[in-house]
Amino acid sequence: MLALILVLALVPEFFIHHHAHFESEGIHVDASWGFFAWFGFLACAAMVIAAKLLGFLLKRKDSYYDE
Repeated sequence: MLALILVLALVPEFFIHHHAHFESEGIHVDASWGFFAWFGFLACAAMVIAAKLLGFLLKRKDSYYDE
């Protein structure tokens, strides 16, 4: 199901012409094919990893409130 959603996110890339927003700085990555799909995927993966790390930092023992 996730793979289908990722493929469907790439379908509009065939019909849309992207312009680089940071072209004056010499950065053309935002005009590359599928940029917004892979950028969204990487941002989501980073948030999941950050949430896992935060969970390890905030974890307490099961008997924390019994004491």
